Amino acid sequence: MSILNNAVASIQVGVEDYCSRDPRRMLSALRNLYAGILLLAKAYLSRQSPVDSNEALIKERVKLIRRADGQLSAVGVGKKTVDARQIQRRFADLGMPFNWKPLEKIREIRNNTEHYYFAGTEDQLREAMHDAHLLVHDLIGTILGEDPIVLLGKPCWDVLLEESAIYESEAQKCRKTLEVVQWPTERAEEASEYLCCPACASKLVRHNGPATTDAASLDLSCVACGAKFDYQQSLSALLNNIYFAEAHFAMTDGDEAPVERCPNCGGDTYVREDATCAYCGFKLPEDARCLVCNHPLSLEEFEQFAHLCGYHAHQAAKDD
Repeated sequence: MSILNNAVASIQVGVEDYCSRDPRRMLSALRNLYAGILLLAKAYLSRQSPVDSNEALIKERVKLIRRADGQLSAVGVGKKTVDARQIQRRFADLGMPFNWKPLEKIREIRNNTEHYYFAGTEDQLREAMHDAHLLVHDLIGTILGEDPIVLLGKPCWDVLLEESAIYESEAQKCRKTLEVVQWPTERAEEASEYLCCPACASKLVRHNGPATTDAASLDLSCVACGAKFDYQQSLSALLNNIYFAEAHFAMTDGDEAPVERCPNCGGDTYVREDATCAYCGFKLPEDARCLVCNHPLSLEEFEQFAHLCGYHAHQAAKDD
């Protein structure tokens, strides 16, 4: 059976598990949907692998060999295939843009299940189905160039469409409670439609009480899990989700984190690529330099030492 056939079978079984409404099969539904989506991505990588490369793009290990004509070629080694993070990197290497955030949401909901029993709410599960619909639609229709109705079958596709539509209706009601808010920064305004719950990461976030233009005064709660929180907490959770992959790669490669603690408001909302805090608008001053060596201060040095770099702050502490 081909990778694509395996993907289709996994998604169909996941939808069947979901339709059973049996709590004992909800974990199976999430697992099968998640696995099926990864298999769809692998099917694309398999198609893009060079001929006679042993499907190099889907293999975890790749080695270079010299062919008879003297040219070097990459060849897949072993049976182990790429995981979710490696798939994302392979897509990036191929210059194929793709929004992986819905996949992370499905993974989070899947990880919140316990002992083969779905521990979340119906809204959380429906959100997973909505995200699955988005991913399946893009992977099958846009990436693989296939017709999802033909590939999955109309009954399976109709379930994904219906559950996605129900979820989107609830999401629109939530967004309406936030429509008059004046967001403090450009980044915050861009992210306003995707605010998420710090507890369960659901995007079904609503403001309770009278309409307000002040983001800092928002009284937020999650329709999916019932958690209550303020705007800064929600924005921090959203930025963590947006930059999840970048943060993982930065930690692995020893690079700077994409989102950090803001020295001004104390929230984990300072976006490094913007050089601005998405919550309060704080920017590192242009004259933030060490008084001794004139070297530009990092965000951490500015917060901890104000006017000295780490080296000269350490030297000053020793002199004391």
